[in-house]
Amino acid sequence: MKINHLLNSKKRIKEFLKITENKKIGMCHGVFDVVHLGHLKHFEFAKKKVDFLVVSLTSDQFVKKGDDRPIFSTTQRVEFLSKIKCIDFLIISDNETSEKNIKLIKPTYYFKDQEYKFNDLTKNIKKELKVLKKYNGKIFYTHLETFSSSKIISKKEFEKENQMFKKNVEIIKKKENTQKLLKELLNLKIRPLVIGEGIIDKYLFSSGLGKSGKDSILTLKKFEENEYLGGTFAISNNLSIFCKKVGLIAQIGSKNDKLNFIKKNLKKNIVFKPFIKKNCPTIIKTKIIDKISYNKVIGLYDIDDSALNLKQEEKLFQMIKRNSKNYDYLLIADYDHGFISERMAKKIMSLKKPVISTSQLNAANSAYHDLKKLNGSKFMVINSNELRSYFKRKALDKDDIIYLAKKFLNQNNINTIVVTVGHNGSYYITKKETFHMPALTKNIQGDKIGSGDTFMTMASISFILKKHPLTTMLLGAIAAKENLKKLGNGNILSKNDFLKTLKYLFI
Repeated sequence: MKINHLLNSKKRIKEFLKITENKKIGMCHGVFDVVHLGHLKHFEFAKKKVDFLVVSLTSDQFVKKGDDRPIFSTTQRVEFLSKIKCIDFLIISDNETSEKNIKLIKPTYYFKDQEYKFNDLTKNIKKELKVLKKYNGKIFYTHLETFSSSKIISKKEFEKENQMFKKNVEIIKKKENTQKLLKELLNLKIRPLVIGEGIIDKYLFSSGLGKSGKDSILTLKKFEENEYLGGTFAISNNLSIFCKKVGLIAQIGSKNDKLNFIKKNLKKNIVFKPFIKKNCPTIIKTKIIDKISYNKVIGLYDIDDSALNLKQEEKLFQMIKRNSKNYDYLLIADYDHGFISERMAKKIMSLKKPVISTSQLNAANSAYHDLKKLNGSKFMVINSNELRSYFKRKALDKDDIIYLAKKFLNQNNINTIVVTVGHNGSYYITKKETFHMPALTKNIQGDKIGSGDTFMTMASISFILKKHPLTTMLLGAIAAKENLKKLGNGNILSKNDFLKTLKYLFI
């Protein structure tokens, strides 16, 4: 970039430090995606206090303000900012914070808008101030008319959004103390215990070669393979991003040695208690993927879904009972592979801990999948197909999700059910009330494996915190959207990204 005052090399920074020696240096840092009057006033105010003003801007890959941000690339933003007369130097920040640039520039004053004085959700400013103090710099909060690029962009985006979604967010803003909600999610004290089958999702990328020369079979060329933790492993990992302590009792096998892989990929604040199912493999679900289209060609399950015997069940229950005392609620993720029987579920319900549950319909259990097994749950999250499957053998008299959900609740001792319906969002249903939240994933095409579990992760937290039903579905929807960004559970939630998305929705 041919911009004379861009500090993009060690040589230029050295020249800068020589020019500015014994001078007052000011520094402003931000994304500066849509530069507006507020930014200009901020820069002008800062320049009046110093001899040289340096503006540090975050490069594209570290901008965490939601999808399709930044609108303008690093190069475009540098070019625009270079035209503003009161800015003496520019420097790019290849980091989420300005810590490295503060070390390089050693500013006399670091300028931030007053809104950040009491609103540092990510704790990034705290990190920056620590470095600033080390180099004898001082923070200067400007008290100017507040503008916001995110507000300008959000307003434009909302014009395109589903009006129901916009309406629901406005209801949430009235029903919830949104600042309190953000702070609660930042420092969660609740401790969940996750129970269910641990699964390893394997993705094998291939390309079609054509029909075999001798046999009538399709042949594929293998390119690469990736493995991710799925099932209760993935649920626990996502919960651990927000909760300081997460318990996990998961079924693993004794045949294929995957324990080291599992332990290596589980987050450190997860207390993992493996239940070994002897003479069985750890469940591995392999999807063969077309390398070009990313379409799934075929699935292969390495699985033994025979039920535990009575002795094994008692051993499992004692493990759950013993560990449940250290946790606030139990989260059962039942994939129906022989780990949680109806008898076991009933025993878990007797422990008098709040139980949140999900039960997955899949290729291996379609003949005997039954939601009634988890009768007694306070809160259940399922897909619409799982709800329809429950009524299939009892004559599906009316294919209406709300009608079926209320009928299900009336037949069972379950307080609340959330039914996810893909691109049509989700329904939060009790015997007396119904709420609907449109999806945030309408225009996102991704692998759906794990998205329902990820939805449940944040929805369960919201339910335990006794948040409004719309808040519960919104948190779940944001989580599901993040999951769809990569194959399977390849994308673990980021607390910073999640809170920033939520914050900007509330602007």
